[in-house]
Amino acid sequence: MKNTIQDILKERRDIFKNIGVSSDCKWFIAKPLKTLDDLVEVFYHPQGVEFCQQHNYPSLDVLRRFKTLKVERFGVYIDAGEIRLHNPERVILIGNTKAIIECDKGGSDIIVMHNAKAEIKAKGWSVVRVHYNRGCSVMQNRSDRAILNTKKSEVK
Repeated sequence: MKNTIQDILKERRDIFKNIGVSSDCKWFIAKPLKTLDDLVEVFYHPQGVEFCQQHNYPSLDVLRRFKTLKVERFGVYIDAGEIRLHNPERVILIGNTKAIIECDKGGSDIIVMHNAKAEIKAKGWSVVRVHYNRGCSVMQNRSDRAILNTKKSEVK
């Protein structure tokens, strides 16, 4: 099994062709990605989030290959079990991950994929945006002046 970032990035164009990427998502394919940082930034980009959620991309098997690259430093949790986070700026929960996320200030972007679970407690002056798709569980608890927006994407 290939595990280097270079190997995974080389497979990207073929994977996109196989799932029939529409012309409006060609920026995703053409974006020059040379490092893991570059790839993570694409996932956090609004168009990247939308694309990945709608196409259930990448597969859980592909994402699990990234676990060995210590992606938690980017806020990406793959099969991380039960975790607690406080005021994350951005986070992606994937697979067998169940997170309790407490937000009481600032903004947070939370992406939930591949059957991951999130319990979000928004309070104070926090602004929380959550993107998730079918199969994921998102529990919400909002109080005070917090803003909590969720968007469920339908898989194409």
